[in-house]
Amino acid sequence: MEDARKYLGQLKQIVQDWETKKPWLLKDKIDEVLSDGDKVKNWLEEKEAEQKKTSGFSTPAFTSDEVYEKIFKFQEKVASINRIPKPKPKIEKPTKNETTNNGASSEEKANASDSSSEETPSSQDDQSAAGDSDGKPNEEAEAEAEADVHDEL
Repeated sequence: MEDARKYLGQLKQIVQDWETKKPWLLKDKIDEVLSDGDKVKNWLEEKEAEQKKTSGFSTPAFTSDEVYEKIFKFQEKVASINRIPKPKPKIEKPTKNETTNNGASSEEKANASDSSSEETPSSQDDQSAAGDSDGKPNEEAEAEAEADVHDEL
């Protein structure tokens, strides 16, 4: 009973901490916890009053296991609400017409990257054009390519 009363006494401090440190918690959830806390407190008071009416030799009105069970369920509820994480801030997506550091819009950059990717296949077409119809490069094209490499060194 003493432990249950201590915890119920701490409940007000827990709720005050939530209101200051966790403003994202819904008011409904906090009110629900306070309401359940009052119910547990009333249950304890009723059982204690019943116990006072019974004699010391008769069956007790309640057991410590019943008290622990009630308090444990209540503590689990409080803990589950305490674990609710802070919501992530909403991130605004940039608009398509925003300009970047060099003054080009994101669409222009996309077009520029598309045109550079188009150049790559054309250089491959030039290499295949240098070869025979079977797709193998002819010997003259190979010799020219080697000469170009040696001239650059």
